[in-house]
Amino acid sequence: MGVPVDLEAAARLYQLAAEKGLASAQFRLGLALIGGSLTDQDPVAGEAWMRRAALAGNLDAAYRLGKRHVRGPRPDYAEAATWYRRAAEGGHQPAARALASLYLSVNGVAQYPEEGTRWLRAAANSGNRESQVDLANLVLEGAGDPDDSLSIAGWFGATASSGDLTAAFNLGLCFAEGVGVRKDQERAAHWMRRAAEGVAEALGFRTEIQGSRCTGPMSRVTVAPASSCSTTGARHAV
Repeated sequence: MGVPVDLEAAARLYQLAAEKGLASAQFRLGLALIGGSLTDQDPVAGEAWMRRAALAGNLDAAYRLGKRHVRGPRPDYAEAATWYRRAAEGGHQPAARALASLYLSVNGVAQYPEEGTRWLRAAANSGNRESQVDLANLVLEGAGDPDDSLSIAGWFGATASSGDLTAAFNLGLCFAEGVGVRKDQERAAHWMRRAAEGVAEALGFRTEIQGSRCTGPMSRVTVAPASSCSTTGARHAV
């Protein structure tokens, strides 16, 4: 038999554990206070517990703090970068990607393209598929290192071979643009044909690939996000 749900008791237990210095409890208590899921909402106290958890080494807490400073009513990107970096240095992949985004975009933090690319590469090499897509789009824009192109083609190739239709679209783009592989319009069209089973854009792009053999260069297309595979079309990375 189960036990009745008692949110107040759960909040008390988290409070006790948090006061004893358990970082995971501090993080959970912080989330509960910010969101009001276990007790009355208190964002100030919640962020204070989240900060204690992050300083104690909880990477998720550091990442969440970074997000709060980016998405708050008065964004503080410098403070966000501090927390993202703390989490990223501990191996938190989404934090590394978020930190890269701050350094690569114009949003109140000084741009450091090399530093941003370095963190994006770290997250991509750790297997973060969203970062792999972001890095691929940087390469298409002419940034990154030569080795990045080889890595990108390898990532998309492995995933496409397992049946991922969005990866098939991206691999087709690699062959069309010569990213990490020799340009090959036949293979590009092959992968676009595979991708067209679930990525609506692929069919039109496959036609453009075939037409480009006679008419000249193709229009620029960005790599599709890892989560974009659908019959409604691929959403491009930004």
